[in-house]
Amino acid sequence: MAKRLLSVLPTAAGVLLASLSVAAPPAAARPAATASISAVKLVDATHSSLTFRVSGHASKFRVYVAQVHHQLIAANLHGDPHSPLSKSHTVTVTGLKYSTTPYFFRAYAVAGSHHAYSGTFGPVGLKPKAPTGLAVSSPSGAVSLSWSGGAGTGYVVERASDSAFKTVRKNYRLVGPDRQFTPGDLIRGGTYYFRVRAVNTGTKSSPSQMVSGTPSSAESALTAMTYNLHEADISAPSGESWAARRDKVAQVIKAARPAVVAIQEAASWIGAVKGPRQIDDLVSALGGSYQLARTEVPPSEPHYFRTADYILYDPNVVTTAGSGGHWDIGHASAGANHWAAYQPFTVTATGAKFVFVSFHLHVQNSNPASDDQIRQDQTESMLTQGAAYAASSNAPIVYAGDTNSVVETKHKFDGPRIAMQARHVADAYDVAQARSGTKYDTANNFQRKPPAHHKYIDGIFLPPGVAATTWTQIVHVSHGKFVGVIPSDHNPVVATVILPY
Repeated sequence: MAKRLLSVLPTAAGVLLASLSVAAPPAAARPAATASISAVKLVDATHSSLTFRVSGHASKFRVYVAQVHHQLIAANLHGDPHSPLSKSHTVTVTGLKYSTTPYFFRAYAVAGSHHAYSGTFGPVGLKPKAPTGLAVSSPSGAVSLSWSGGAGTGYVVERASDSAFKTVRKNYRLVGPDRQFTPGDLIRGGTYYFRVRAVNTGTKSSPSQMVSGTPSSAESALTAMTYNLHEADISAPSGESWAARRDKVAQVIKAARPAVVAIQEAASWIGAVKGPRQIDDLVSALGGSYQLARTEVPPSEPHYFRTADYILYDPNVVTTAGSGGHWDIGHASAGANHWAAYQPFTVTATGAKFVFVSFHLHVQNSNPASDDQIRQDQTESMLTQGAAYAASSNAPIVYAGDTNSVVETKHKFDGPRIAMQARHVADAYDVAQARSGTKYDTANNFQRKPPAHHKYIDGIFLPPGVAATTWTQIVHVSHGKFVGVIPSDHNPVVATVILPY
């Protein structure tokens, strides 16, 4: 009869507890009771060691550790890092290499000629070092935090209304490596105290030093979307034409009701050359509820130009605040130049100003390291031009688009996010306090059963001073499958963005 399996929980002190019940072997093969293991508790995780308390009846105990779960099979155990045999029920494995890759472990009990193994369980992260250099800045009157060090799988930003962190406390949980955070729920004129802890797969660091900040601006909420439509003149693997997909795309946008939408892959001619572009056809399908920002010369005028990156906006929520345009973000050597379309806006209800950017990075993956570097270079070019524009317009820039990059086997590194993290531009996914639709990849490749590996190549990215409270991927499936027309080979991403004003 099998007993209850493992559960791993962080306590308030950051200590992980792992309780385990082991499946009993057949009676004929069952070892002596004196070699049984009833439970294992992880007492502490330090920078380079794990300490366990083993509960059972045996003369000696040992714990094995590996960073790949299946390596902890009996045949491999002697090659994995392990503790010395201990007569004590407290067992420590030392000399572990700190990594954001988690560890799994398995306990071993021996009494004379009898022995028993626990099941394998985890994951457990070694304790990260505390973040350093925590600093507060006030872009546009907001309170924004940045720090360094404390490498982990995420961070916890602790907030309080007193320096002793005893009153009106709140924790913001961040996922990913971003070391920049802007809270989206502060009251103008209030004084707040902050400190940061690194988190490594559930194990928290000690806190950083404390800083304080007082926002002098109010906050204006805005819903932003990014949506890659798949060019109409490129056939979909599923055989669905743009004519079949158009109304479904329009339905998705109208149901989400974003104030601004970054569109990619929408330059194809619908009908004759110089006739409506795909983006024009979508605007028509939206029935007047959205307008197209002028970020390029349209085909109705001489010297027209198509970037394939566009911006739609709801005129009932925002108004254009000056001329839009596009930046050349480079790399004709990759086969074609790429562009980032931009448009300054004002939120009608509050007067908050911002610039919205729609971008699409290099797509090829024939030479992974070279392609990753191209995408990083394009991102750096876009951020450099964006910073210069933001300085002249005195408005923060929200970037939204298709990075064509995520950490996986065909990418040597995630160049776009490396570039953004260096400029303290945060991924809304990482800093939002509520996320939904996280199961599926944002690129569905027109597969009836969309891939579900938590890979997000599409995103919304925020500078210091701009917050995100929610992140949502819109995927309409039934029993894990798309029903009817698949709107695009990408799923749209929506974020609630908080702008200072």
